[in-house]
Amino acid sequence: MSDNISDSAMKRKKKRKKYVKIIKRSIFIILLLAIFFVVSQIVIGVKIIYRQNTIGETLPDTFRIELPVIRNHSNYFCVEATVNDTCQANFIFDTNASCLAKIETVDNMNMHKWSRWPVAFGNYYGQIQMTCMYHFDSFKIQSLTFNRPLFEGIPKSNTMYDLMTEDVLGRGFIKALFWKFALDDEKMILFSNKDSLLLQKETENFVKIDNGLHSNELFFPDISMTADFIFDTGYSEEIMVNEKIFTVLSEKFTPKIYIFTRRTLAKNDISYVFDNMNVEWGGIKISNCQVIYSPITDRCLIGSPLLDRFNFVFAYNEKVDYRIKDNLYLQPRNNFQQFESIPYCSDFGFYIRKSGNEFNINMIEQGGLADKAGIRLKDKIISIDHGDFDLSNLKELDSYLSDKKTVHIAIEKKGKVTEIVLTNR
Repeated sequence: MSDNISDSAMKRKKKRKKYVKIIKRSIFIILLLAIFFVVSQIVIGVKIIYRQNTIGETLPDTFRIELPVIRNHSNYFCVEATVNDTCQANFIFDTNASCLAKIETVDNMNMHKWSRWPVAFGNYYGQIQMTCMYHFDSFKIQSLTFNRPLFEGIPKSNTMYDLMTEDVLGRGFIKALFWKFALDDEKMILFSNKDSLLLQKETENFVKIDNGLHSNELFFPDISMTADFIFDTGYSEEIMVNEKIFTVLSEKFTPKIYIFTRRTLAKNDISYVFDNMNVEWGGIKISNCQVIYSPITDRCLIGSPLLDRFNFVFAYNEKVDYRIKDNLYLQPRNNFQQFESIPYCSDFGFYIRKSGNEFNINMIEQGGLADKAGIRLKDKIISIDHGDFDLSNLKELDSYLSDKKTVHIAIEKKGKVTEIVLTNR
């Protein structure tokens, strides 16, 4: 009897040892696979960073090229490039983004898939997505040939797709050389980031903002408040503030409120807009600025339209006492004091976006003319001024409405077309 019990115990012991051995082997294999995965992702990340850091390695040590300043219909600064040796395309400057390409650019211009980022990234709106990297066969700006910059492919499911009017040249590309925007002369001057003497010449009488890509102090004299701002030419408004500054501003000034939709967000977005604000940047006093607070982003940003008041130089990757700094240089333009902000929305208090084959209201000023007349977000637009305005040319809508005192809008709701007349007295 005792021998049978002993044999049974021995069998169970051997079985347990076998299971433990299997578990140990499994854990070892899993650890090996995990280590392999982590190492492979690190290698991919290092290769991507290396490619980004060598975009300008094919450029000469000294050069100076003048090009015309290009702005798109949203007033972003752009540059024309030749891709794949034959195609001409405009790219937006965005100092606070990577190089980005819409998915149709990837398809239509035969971009090559290179790899993907090893981890998922989130955008301003909290979306987390894996990103595939692509490149053209060749990339040139006039006579300058670049080392095939990598572009993140942006699908339609990404909110950033909604915001992109063209593809983007981001900070990695911008750092490959120095860029001067002589807006008084409507010239863009490109020169080597190794040419310190030319930088000194091109920035004479400019104000230098140390590490201006990352950190800019703005002072708001009306509320005696200073805050640190990120410089972002990919932001389409002048100044965005965070909740802290917004709260103090709201105690003294009343903002206009705009409600709008985005294709890829379930909830409506909101912006609070203060007009005619005063700020100081690098000791330069700037009047009549537009200041915006957006709860969904809650950040402090300086956008592209504020730069329209200056001649400026992107001197990113500038060597200063053996250190690399991302410096910005500013010089008020000749008509600096006469500048006025671009209106956030027309005086009629609405804006339209094309959605598929339809045109819909996508922004309303709370308490504005359109809102009071019963126009609502997502209302379908049939015509404006009985067809006098061509809806297929939406980029001209702001200009068209700016000259009008009265506008007739035909709207379809629940299958019924209603004409609404808005009068701006």
